[in-house]
Amino acid sequence: MVLNEQIIDDLVYAARIGDLSEVQEVLKAAPKIQMGDLRDEQGNTPLHMAAANNHLQVVKYLISQTSDKTDLSTLNARGNTALHWSALNGHLDIVIELVNAGIDPLLKNDSGKTALWEAETNGRKEVTEWLFANARLDEDGERQGETEEPVETPHEEVNRLNIGKDG
Repeated sequence: MVLNEQIIDDLVYAARIGDLSEVQEVLKAAPKIQMGDLRDEQGNTPLHMAAANNHLQVVKYLISQTSDKTDLSTLNARGNTALHWSALNGHLDIVIELVNAGIDPLLKNDSGKTALWEAETNGRKEVTEWLFANARLDEDGERQGETEEPVETPHEEVNRLNIGKDG
């Protein structure tokens, strides 16, 4: 079966509304398709839609059908993964599935925001706490064990340059 634009749109819609049997039927007919090949006009995959709308069984099925787990991190037109959307909407069970499947909670979208940022700024306390506790993040939301060179803020630089000046 060749997946044309209409079939892909139907598949994305079925995932959005949580129609597991329809998702299974389409993917059984075309088992070697990569998630990145199943995009709507905004670049959203069935996984984006199922994750955003809290359809855990569809998410689990889509993960099980993906042979290349890096394919789960497919970005939509704005650089969001399915994890960004599930974190934004506070769907803890989905977040757990996606992180356990290998999606990095610190991937940044086109606005420079991570799934952790989406959860925290949208008041998704359970998701934020789970990500901190289980995604091996430090208190600053960075991956434990990773260090970056400290960057001076403009304020710190001005203060440093003004030290010792008479004023």
